[in-house]
Amino acid sequence: MKTTHQNNQAAFYQDQAERYDQLYAHRSRTYALKANFAKEVITAKGLTSGTLLEVGCGSGLFTQKYDIICGVDIIHHIENPIEALRVWKNLANPNGILLFLECNPINPAMYIRHYNRPEEKRLYLNNKKNLTSWVAAAGWKNISVKNLPTYLPSGPEKMWNLLTVTEEFIHKIPLINRLSGLFLVYAEKNIK
Repeated sequence: MKTTHQNNQAAFYQDQAERYDQLYAHRSRTYALKANFAKEVITAKGLTSGTLLEVGCGSGLFTQKYDIICGVDIIHHIENPIEALRVWKNLANPNGILLFLECNPINPAMYIRHYNRPEEKRLYLNNKKNLTSWVAAAGWKNISVKNLPTYLPSGPEKMWNLLTVTEEFIHKIPLINRLSGLFLVYAEKNIK
């Protein structure tokens, strides 16, 4: 039986699923950036082929082993993140990796965007210490939680390059980079 928290999450996101793409089409630049961050990590690890399980996009009934377990803004929604991370570890192949992008609640834009939204009530738990300890407790190895560049609103397509360069510049400023919009959570099932 699902807990009240999980029931509330499921109800909210089931209602939103049908409208999501239309509601957030204006975020295509930031979605492309998130995908590129993931691609860079996967390529750097030499994973040029294999399968990918994107957590949070399907029914949750997995029927095969996967090489990469990934997701965006999922972990803080789960009532027992350690157990979920453990299940995902068991689904991964022996050389599988975990790759998540999670919101940073101390980023002013993320805080305002998620403030007073019941489905985001656990966002405050997202920090490097918690994310690292949950992943470690689930048995993953070679864990890394890094701040990614702060991303600005998508803006008009004509300005995308300028916005991306600006984000990269801002990220190089000490202390400000701690306010990044996202954490990149990386781990391996087995240390190679």
